[in-house]
Amino acid sequence: MLTEMKIDGDQIVLKMDAQVKAVDDGDIVGFSIAGEDRRFQPAEASWLVTGKDKNNRPQTDRKTIVLTSPHVPKPIHYRYAWGRNPMGNLQTTDHNDLPFATQRSDDWKMEEVPAEFIGSLDGKAMENKRRFRGQVQKALRLDDTKRRLDEARAFIEQNQEEYEKERAALEGELAKEK
Repeated sequence: MLTEMKIDGDQIVLKMDAQVKAVDDGDIVGFSIAGEDRRFQPAEASWLVTGKDKNNRPQTDRKTIVLTSPHVPKPIHYRYAWGRNPMGNLQTTDHNDLPFATQRSDDWKMEEVPAEFIGSLDGKAMENKRRFRGQVQKALRLDDTKRRLDEARAFIEQNQEEYEKERAALEGELAKEK
């Protein structure tokens, strides 16, 4: 169970009362963080690194999770496994069949999303709460798509040159074998 949330620069630090782990012992998934703009972005979740062992491997505090996102430089709130079909894989290490509860640190209502987030709204949209909510949801989906496109572009930029070198080398090796 969460005992403390602390904002530390570009990250949110969550302290638990017990050690936690991913169900499959892989990466922790299901967290998102937001800044003042109230736009939640998927967060990278990792355990707090406390030092290194004698083999120079990182030592971690499994009771402390650090949340970061390159899309949220100054986070103020987090959510875990939040949404209609939440994806989360966190559990305490001593209760392998008990998942970590869905939770959030904010109390923002969808209707309180800043107007600039979805553009200008006329009075009719504000009067019709259902329509307004639909516009907000559409804007959130579009924002998520933009984030994914930005991540894809960054991935391509980081890996394109290396990929082309390795592909050319492989093709050269295959050509020699013929």
